[in-house]
Amino acid sequence: MFFIDESGSIPKDYNGDPKLKYFVISFVHIDDTRKLKSVYKRSIRNLKKHYPDFFNALPNPNECKASEMLPFMKDYIISNLVKINDFKICYMVVNNEDLEDRFRKNSSRSFNYLVKLMIENCVLSKSEKEDLKLILDNRNVKLKGLNELQGYLFNNFVLDDNIIQAVSVDYVDSQHHTTIQIADLIANVVFQKFKYQHYDSPNINELKTQNLILPETSKYLFDLLEPSMELALKFPPNTIVDKMVASSKQ
Repeated sequence: MFFIDESGSIPKDYNGDPKLKYFVISFVHIDDTRKLKSVYKRSIRNLKKHYPDFFNALPNPNECKASEMLPFMKDYIISNLVKINDFKICYMVVNNEDLEDRFRKNSSRSFNYLVKLMIENCVLSKSEKEDLKLILDNRNVKLKGLNELQGYLFNNFVLDDNIIQAVSVDYVDSQHHTTIQIADLIANVVFQKFKYQHYDSPNINELKTQNLILPETSKYLFDLLEPSMELALKFPPNTIVDKMVASSKQ
């Protein structure tokens, strides 16, 4: 089973802005989510207990988006999550700078294509070959073409390649779905690692917020995910995204 979220976007017109250079899709690959959910919920409860003012000030107190979390909170949560042995992470980094225009014209259908590339490079379990399940945040339903994902994957994996027997794609509300929140956290950490990798660290005397993202902080959080890394891909495949992009661990 795959739980999918993304960070960044595929702009129709890329203007060279380094903040828009990357688009990340994250996949949580796991069969039984019970332990994973329990660890995440317990981590959030502990953070809420010690930092109630922070959580009460969130736009939606019922869900703390990864982009809203302070770095030490991500550190705490990830350190707990990666202790789960059957929790695996897959991700794709898209370099918008080298993306051809044909992928920009319809970003939602390009998203479907990128998801297909990730799935066909993952090692599927016997149960996944019998019934492949993908869960995505329901905010993606608003994007034209994303509701075509199930049919697109069915055509490719069932009819054309005959490597699975059935496929289903469900959309859920992230504030009520813990595993999608975890996918959001992973996407954010990977995205920030690549986004800030070439940024210089600011003078410590000029820091005005504890939530400022530092390149070394982003890399540190990214490296915490290493024990759970299963697959990392770059797109376009013939371009250099970063030497730290892992190769398949199949």
